[in-house]
Amino acid sequence: MKKLMVLAVAALLVGLMVPAMCGAVDLISDGRDTAFKAGEVTFSFDGANFTVTVSAAAPWCLKDVHIDVQKNLADFPTLKKGNPNLKAFAYKQDFDFEVSACTSSVSQSFTGFNAGDPVYVAVHAAIVNKTIADSNADGEVDVDVNGDGLLDANDYTYESAWISGTPFGGKNWGMYLTTTVPAPTP
Repeated sequence: MKKLMVLAVAALLVGLMVPAMCGAVDLISDGRDTAFKAGEVTFSFDGANFTVTVSAAAPWCLKDVHIDVQKNLADFPTLKKGNPNLKAFAYKQDFDFEVSACTSSVSQSFTGFNAGDPVYVAVHAAIVNKTIADSNADGEVDVDVNGDGLLDANDYTYESAWISGTPFGGKNWGMYLTTTVPAPTP
């Protein structure tokens, strides 16, 4: 409960500090026990194309990324209990473990969006840290982290990370960022 309250306050502060769709916002992980900065999300907008770049903070790498941008908050795909439905997010990318950053150009039409209009952005990343299981950094698992007697990818540390913003509600901690459409630059 305490962790959720800290995340909610941080999300509120970040939401107030990001007035337009350009700049950087933290990508945070729940860390199972303690939230931590897992990377960052940067935005750019040229008047027609909205670009999102997701970067993982070392020693973390991206396993997959889900992005959705909506004009209306109610248009985000959700499951019955109000949790965000990642499988229905408009932009998805899967990666090998070594990917530290990715860029997606949101090609949906910004027709009907005007400078100053609110826009809602959700970014989720599955992140992985394999350094604990690869103690000598040779690319091979050599520590049985989970104690199952096997040296395999199950020994890597996996976490979920979301853009720092406002909680969706539901039973998970998924978040979205409320921002505004900037005026196009010539």
